Amino acid sequence: LPNPEGKAPPKSRFGPTMDLWQTNVNEFLNGIVNPHTGETIWNCGSSFFRIFMMTLIISNVIAVLVESVPEVDRFVGNDPNNFFDVFESVSIFFFTLEYMLRLFSAPKNLEALYSSWVYATTFFGIVDFLSTA
Repeated sequence: LPNPEGKAPPKSRFGPTMDLWQTNVNEFLNGIVNPHTGETIWNCGSSFFRIFMMTLIISNVIAVLVESVPEVDRFVGNDPNNFFDVFESVSIFFFTLEYMLRLFSAPKNLEALYSSWVYATTFFGIVDFLSTA
C-alpha cells in the first residue's frame, strides 16, 4: 500500500460539503494532531464520546459476567425487554453508530491510509464490526 504520510487527504467525489463533514467527524473521533508537537488535542465533545464508549464497553463486559450468575439470571428472567436485552440493544446501537462514523470518516484519517476499506480490514475495524453483531 502507498504511504500517504505528509499528503493531504483526497477530496471527496461528493463535493466540499462531504469533505467538511468527513473531516469534522474524523476530528471528533480521532482528535486533532498538532503538527509541531505530534500531540493529539481533544475537544470536550470528543472527550465525552471517548469516555462514554469506553464506559459502555466495560459495562457490557460487566453485564455479561453478571448475567451469567444463575441467581441474577433467575431474578431478571428471560422475559422480552428485560434489563439485559434493552441494555444490549442500546449498546449495539451506539457500537453501530461509531462503526458507521469511522467508516464515513476514514477517507480523512491517515491511520486508515485515507481508505474506508483499509479501516474496515484493520484489527480495530474488524473488532468494531463484530461488536455490531
